[in-house]
Parts: sequence; C-alpha cells; structure tokens
Amino acid sequence: MSAAAWESARGTDGNYYSVPTSAQAFALFIRKDWREKLKLPIPKTWADLEAMARAFTERDPDGNGKADTYGFIVPGSTNRGYTSWFLSAYVWQAGGEFVKPSGQGFRAGLDGSAAAALKMVRGMMCNKHTQPGAINATTADANPAFRSGQAGMYFTGPYAFVPYDKEPGKDKYEVVAPPAGPKSSITLAEGTSAYIMKASKKKAQAKSFLEFMISPEGQTLGMTAPGQPVVRLPVNTKVDINKVLKDERWGLINQLYVKNSRYVNKVPNWTAIRQISADGFNKALASCTSDIDTELAITNTKINDELARQKVLAQ
Repeated sequence: MSAAAWESARGTDGNYYSVPTSAQAFALFIRKDWREKLKLPIPKTWADLEAMARAFTERDPDGNGKADTYGFIVPGSTNRGYTSWFLSAYVWQAGGEFVKPSGQGFRAGLDGSAAAALKMVRGMMCNKHTQPGAINATTADANPAFRSGQAGMYFTGPYAFVPYDKEPGKDKYEVVAPPAGPKSSITLAEGTSAYIMKASKKKAQAKSFLEFMISPEGQTLGMTAPGQPVVRLPVNTKVDINKVLKDERWGLINQLYVKNSRYVNKVPNWTAIRQISADGFNKALASCTSDIDTELAITNTKINDELARQKVLAQ
C-alpha cells in the first residue's frame, strides 16, 4: 500500500481511523489549441504562467475577433474554504506554510512566502487575466469557464478528465505539471478514505468489502468503472496505472503524486484552519491595494486562536 496514502489516514494521535481507497494530485489544464495558435511554450515557472494568462486574455486565442477570453481560472470563494484550498499549492511552491510544527504542537506560519503566492494570483486578478467573478467563484462556477472556452488555464484535479473530454473536447486541452514557484513545484495531494462506523452491526462484512476495495482487483475495477471512476490513483502499489488505463495523463498525475505532492497539514481540525485562511486570503485578493502582509498577520492570529481551541498551539 502507498505509504503517503496511509499517512493521510492517520489521526493526530497516531491512530488510523479510515482506509485510503483512492488518491490524486493536481495538475495544470491548458487549452492546447489556444497555446499552439499563439505559439506559446508550456509554462515552466510562475512568470510563464502569468505570461500565458496575459496572452490568453489579450491576444484573441479563439480567433473570434472579440475580447471575450481570459487566461487563468480562480475559484476564489470563501465557501467551504475554496480560496485556501486552491492557493495551498502556490503557498507551498513559494516556500510557505499554513502552520509549522513547534515543539509538541503548531503555530501559524503564513509569512512572506505566502504573501508572494497571494501577490502572484492577485496580480492576474487585478490585471483582469482571470475569469469574471473569480473572487466569489466556487468550483461549480469555475468549471464551466474552462468547458465553455471562457478561460484557458485551470489548476485542478484529474476528476475533470471526464467532463472536459466531452467539452471542450479531449483534443482541445492538455494536462501538464504545475509550473514551479520560487522554491518548488509542489502540488496538492488529496484522496478518498472509507470508514467502518462504530455502530455498524455488519463490521465483518464491511471489513471484507474494504479488503477487496484495496486489493489489486478492487482497485482496477474502481479505476475502470464507467463514467467517473471511484478510484483515481491506486493506493495499492501492486497496481500499475499505466498498464490499466494506458493514458499518459494519468501517468503524469501518478508521477506528480508519488514525487511532487503533499497533503494538507495534519491537525485535529484542518477544516477550521482552511476556512480561517480562506477568509483572510479572499480579503487580500478582493482589493488590489490592500496590504497583504497585514492581512496575513491578522489571519495568523486567528489560526493560532483556533490551534489553541484544538489544544495543539505550541507555547
């Protein structure tokens, strides 16, 4: 079994409360036809990303003679912590951290590196190189921007393959590794886990089902299920995704997950910290003149208060 996937299922007390059944890593989706029309290289750095966002916005990549395209999609809504979730990889790529281990606990860690990530994304938003309404967009709002041809780049997960293969069409877009930030090209890792409820009266049957789910046969069935697969990347290392799916895009996602991804910090309640940081990030992005460092300092204070409530704030 994947050590990274199992680690994601471990609680802060060291115990395991679930069984990982699937994993995934985020990549950059690009309108290939737009990129090739404008003769642009695949972006390798943040500067390349910003340059492509500008070109997709200003150089009529769809050739309709109208100024109706945008470069980069941002789901900036605070709803369910989207702002923080979406920006997490960029914070890490800049060398930043949401929280940092300290002694037997944690302290808030948003600093100048996180500010660099916010400045990069805010620059594209303030230059109107992101889709309209980005500051309030959820993923439900953001996904149609790529499908409809409104915007040409989206940093998202492989669950988008199925809808995007239909629209705009598999031949119209490409999936590439995230461009590197100042410190790294780390991307976000996520996964799906299964639980056996304490009150369940069929624990033996549930255990047997989970054992099958993570077996090579169960993982393969989950990866090849019609429609949206219930297993994206296999957590069973005996399964070769390249042999099962024969799709280089999945090979890339697997490579990113294994070599260049990370899960969010392991604290008792990450959801609360994600929401606090999302509120702070959204406020910083909403104004082109706000002091990002000040907003992060306020956010750090609120994160430390939450860590204290969770009884893991380092003294």
